[in-house]
Amino acid sequence: SSTGTGSGRAGGVGDGTTINKSSPVQIGTLTTWKDISVGGTITLATKTDGTLWVWGAYNAFGQLGDGTKTDRNSPVQIGTSSWTAVKSGTSFSVGLRTDGGLFTWGLNTSGQLGDNTVILKSSPIQIGTSSWTSVASTITGGLAIRLDSVLFTWGLNLNGQLGATDVIAVGDTTNRSSPVQIGTTTSWSSVSAGATHTVAIKTGGTLWTWGSNFYGELGLGNTTYYSSPKQVGALTNWSQASNARYSVLSVKTDG
Repeated sequence: SSTGTGSGRAGGVGDGTTINKSSPVQIGTLTTWKDISVGGTITLATKTDGTLWVWGAYNAFGQLGDGTKTDRNSPVQIGTSSWTAVKSGTSFSVGLRTDGGLFTWGLNTSGQLGDNTVILKSSPIQIGTSSWTSVASTITGGLAIRLDSVLFTWGLNLNGQLGATDVIAVGDTTNRSSPVQIGTTTSWSSVSAGATHTVAIKTGGTLWTWGSNFYGELGLGNTTYYSSPKQVGALTNWSQASNARYSVLSVKTDG
């Protein structure tokens, strides 16, 4: 089941009220929730049947994706499609449909929707026609791995968190409003994003990071910012990685 705690203002908890909660409360009575992503003041969740549900506060930019700018204090379904992954940034979201389609919605001032505009969208729009296998989001940008294991990124690039290859000079911080490829590698297997940094794993088990590094969140033994992927150590037995806002956690193949 899915539970929510914290700010209940305008329905952020999702229990049908706007009352703050200091301990977990169950969202409805269903036992068919599969995955959940929280960003800013909104929540995205998928059920075992692949349906996508959203709720939350401050929907002024259409980031809930239900075609409105209305706050929701309980889950509402987004369309009838089946989804495999959804990630929420700050006031925007990115989702991967079961057919491999890549979709975004919400705020778009920095090109974070990847549709080559800076116009907000209050319902999901498809990005290109390619088939994708993995998605992630920073607070102001998106990342996705295509079916051929190529990694793409778009959105705000203030700290070089996009890691894009179409750079003119070292230290590129230019925003991108449509997906651009990261490097020439065709062996990315997973990607995860924090506030303004990114971590990814290649099919060979190597771990790579880039973006802001004020707290040492890139794991490179320094606090230098990098606008392109840097390998963390020389190990080849990383299996998965996940980001908190300013930190990285990773698991090896030996558990």
